[in-house]
Amino acid sequence: MKAILFDLDDTLVDHQHCYRTSIAALQTQYPALQHKSFADIEKLYVQWLDVLHAQVLAGTLSLPEARRERFRQIFLACDAPLPDDQLDEVAQFQAEAYRTAQRPVDGVIPLLDYLRAAHLQIGVLTNHLLAEQVAKLKQCDLEAYVDVMISSEEAGVPKPDPTMFHMALNRLNCEPQDTVMVGDSWQSDVIGATALGIRALWLNRYEHTCPDPTLATEFESYVPLEAMLERLGV
Repeated sequence: MKAILFDLDDTLVDHQHCYRTSIAALQTQYPALQHKSFADIEKLYVQWLDVLHAQVLAGTLSLPEARRERFRQIFLACDAPLPDDQLDEVAQFQAEAYRTAQRPVDGVIPLLDYLRAAHLQIGVLTNHLLAEQVAKLKQCDLEAYVDVMISSEEAGVPKPDPTMFHMALNRLNCEPQDTVMVGDSWQSDVIGATALGIRALWLNRYEHTCPDPTLATEFESYVPLEAMLERLGV
């Protein structure tokens, strides 16, 4: 094995912790959001994040526009519509709360330390804008571990399209059989990798049902390190 490829959000960086922390901060800051439960606001947040993020990746919506629209819809669902200038304020408040909460997924740093000491190359494939993801790596002190990062913005298409995987393999000078993909998205990470002959490990932190146990090695945590290294085969 020559290289390990990782997804970023909810694989290396604890995205769920970040947005849940930011939602709690929003409910404290904006009483109108307290008319619904935390679970209801989270459901709305995830729903609109998924819909609008797809438009950001497609280039039909800017990230600031997507953030404004996300909170427009959330406040409308709470019967508290906001004008655009206040939507900008809400979006900026949430983005800062999200940034402050950024942290690596438990066990990531010891694993990356080991992989680096073993002289294995590390790549990151992420369906997002490059600047946003570089900032996450820096905030979580992960930047120094990463040899190559490919964003869907740069590739022009998101995972599971093979373009991002081919770009990573070319830059790392690796063949599919020399590489392992680790990610939390079955469709983007597992399907995308295995279609090219890259062995996949599926991080399932939230007790989802595995679609096909023969297609990927399922695991729930990077801890203990020894078990993770055995899964990787290093």
